[in-house]
This record gives sequence, C-alpha cells and structure tokens, in this order.
Amino acid sequence: VKDVVMLGVPRSSGILLSPAALPGRFGMGEIGREAWHWLEALVEMGQTVWWTPPLGPGAFGAEPLCGLAGNPLLVSFDALRNDGALLPGDLALLPAFPSGRIDAGPTAEVRGAFLQLAARRFLSQCEASPLMARAFELFCDRESEWLEDWALFAALRQEQGGRDWQDWPSGLARREAAVMADAMVRLAAEIEEAKVLQFFFHRQWQKVRLRARELGVVLLGDLPLAVRAESCEAWARQELFSPEARGWLLPEAGATEDAEMWWRMRLSRQLDLTDWARLELPPEETAGPLPTGELWQRLRQDLSALPVLMDGTAGAARPEWMAALRLTLHGFAQEEGGHGMLPEEVEAEAAACLGTARTSSVRSFLSAATDSPAGEAQRAWLGAYLGREDLDSSEAVQACVERVLRSPAELALLPLRDVLAQADDGPVGCWRFSWSALNEETRQWLRRETEQAGRL
Repeated sequence: VKDVVMLGVPRSSGILLSPAALPGRFGMGEIGREAWHWLEALVEMGQTVWWTPPLGPGAFGAEPLCGLAGNPLLVSFDALRNDGALLPGDLALLPAFPSGRIDAGPTAEVRGAFLQLAARRFLSQCEASPLMARAFELFCDRESEWLEDWALFAALRQEQGGRDWQDWPSGLARREAAVMADAMVRLAAEIEEAKVLQFFFHRQWQKVRLRARELGVVLLGDLPLAVRAESCEAWARQELFSPEARGWLLPEAGATEDAEMWWRMRLSRQLDLTDWARLELPPEETAGPLPTGELWQRLRQDLSALPVLMDGTAGAARPEWMAALRLTLHGFAQEEGGHGMLPEEVEAEAAACLGTARTSSVRSFLSAATDSPAGEAQRAWLGAYLGREDLDSSEAVQACVERVLRSPAELALLPLRDVLAQADDGPVGCWRFSWSALNEETRQWLRRETEQAGRL
C-alpha cells in the first residue's frame, strides 16, 4: 500500500485505557492529576501512544449519547476544588467508593449531584469575575455548532427522567419550533449548567493534551462511525437520519451535502480532543451507508491529512491511504491460527492491536479456550504457538503481548488489562486498575520488551 498515513513515529507502541479506569478517590478515574501520572507512567514504560475509548457522555461501557461532547463524569473534583467550584467541605461529604471497580449507578448519581453544585457555583463566580465569564462565553461561542444542541438535549433528557428521546412527548421528540422555544425558556438554568460542565471538561482535557505533548505522547481516540438512534445527533439532525430507525445509524444516502458537513464537524471535533482517531465500525448492521472513498479524500484535504486509522475488517470502505487496525485476538481464535490476523502477519503500514474496548481480555479469552469442550484443536495450536502448556496463566498472556510488540506493524497497541494479565471482572466499562498492580516489575518488563522489539 502506498502513501499510507500513520503516526509518523517509526515502530512505536501504546496502551488502551479509558480515563474512567484510572485510580482515584472519587468513584472513578478523572482527567486531573491521575491522568498526568498515567502519561508519565506511559513514558516510563517506553510507550508513545495513549489510546482511549470514546470520551463522550453516556453509560459506562456504552456508546456515548453524543460523539461531540465530553463526559462530565470524568471531570476532576480536585481540579474543581483548586478552581473554587468545589470547596474542601464539599469533598468531605463524598461517600467511600470501591477502588477496584466503578459502582456505576451510585457513582454517576453522586458525581452528578456534585458536578451540578460546581456548575452553579461557577456561574455565581462569573457574576463577580468578568475574566472568568469571558472565558466561558468564548468557549460557548467557539463550540456553539454542537454545544447548543447537546446542552438542550441533556437538559431535556434530565427533565424526562433519562428516557430515550423517542419516548418524549411528540413535540419535543420531533423538535417542533414552539415546543423547543418553550423548553429553552423553561430549562434555561439547566441548559447553562450543561454548558458549564462541557467547559470544565474542555479546560481539564486540554491540560492533559498539553502535558501529553510535553512528554511526546500521542493521543489516539475511538470515534464510532455510526451513532445510536437514541443519541443527541440522531435527535438534533433528523434531516440526516431516519427517525423511525433503531440501533446504529449513519446519514441517509440522499443527504449528501448535509452529511458531508456533519462528517467534517464530527471528525474535526474528534481531532480537537485527540491527535489521532480510530474510526470504529458499528458492531451490527446500520441504517445508512458508510462514507465513500471520494468523501474521505475531500475530508483528508480539509482536515490536515486526516490522521485516522480504520478497522481492518472494513474492506472496501477503508481507502487505500488509510492505515488499518488489525485485531490480532481474532488470529488467536482460529483453530489453526492466522488467516492474516496473527501479529507476525500484520503488514508494516498498519496497527497491530491485541484488543479493543469491546473485546474480552486475553486472560479471559485463553481461559475460555482452556475450558471449552470443543476447543481441543485450538488449545493444542495455541499452546504450541505461544510455547505455553498452561494457557490460563499470566505467562501465556505476556507471550501474546510480546508477540504483538514484535509484529512488523509500525504501531502496536495493547489494552492495559492485558499488560497486567487480568481477566474480565464485572460489567463492561467498570474495571479500574491500581498503581500497585502496575508495579515496578511490570513496568520494567514492558519497557524491556518494547525496546527489544525495536519500538523504543
């Protein structure tokens, strides 16, 4: 493949980790000081890339309700305290949370209440601080193209008890002008608070981006190609999507010009958040066509070469110049291995990936292969391939990690859970790591293997 656009860093590697999985005191990971510590740990381990799942708002482990907004639950409480939006006495009222996992319901409820308090206090401070008010005003003006829709959607969804917009009263669901005007007056305070939460996220995430650049770490973010039918995008842009469709949606074929503008805004916003984007295929059939090669080429010209990867299973939907992401876990799943998906079979102009935010951990995959009564052939092949008789072991997982690092692929990507050789435990999106698990021995092992693979 000629002219494939990649990271521009020869033989690099990185780690997949949701910011929500970072350690911390307040129920889930945040984008404050723990994110900075994580960036420093990446450098210590010889890694160049921090790969994150979608950063948008929504349930833990689920696709975001908006691909353009940030998830307010990731906002750092310590940073809000330093800015005066939360007080030390506020944080003293927080309950104790489990440290090894996210207790999704209680965490979202408690953090949501404290974020609302912080937003209201910030708006009060703006009345006394023209400088603060101006910074917020500039943010709202700059991001108005998506922010206005999201803030109204968030306020309405809260008013409607968290129900999907298809179940709202007809006038709200269909965005009738008079009903929308009334809602904007009725929910003016809630709309403003939703904007403040996005301002909080923006300020904190931009500091993370700046620190990453200082350390030479590239941020790679997942961007789902399709949106969920219950998302803000599907509600706000009903001229692009079929209102009756359910599941995963793409702009309808007839909405060519509007669809191109929508794609441009979506990609541009993602590249405001991360340096690179991984275009994620929907997990099931969608209503609407995937973008064409001509559209990708125009977007590439408009958006500074369009630094993106696309899943290797996209087939003809992936332009030749766009680098592929190859999921090597699929290679391990074959009874005789391979079929072009093993680490050593991945082409140089691609990314070799051990797993994604959707796949099981390697430890759980190997355990399932060990336990399956029909998997004797696969177990025998895997054991010989990895040089391990005991597939349900940390050493077997480490062997998979080492294989991916030694791949010919220019970029190797590893989920942190696999680096730690941990199994799936609990609901998707609720796992967290601890600094004690990412100990000095593990860090040195990963750095050594990265260096031996010629990626450092």
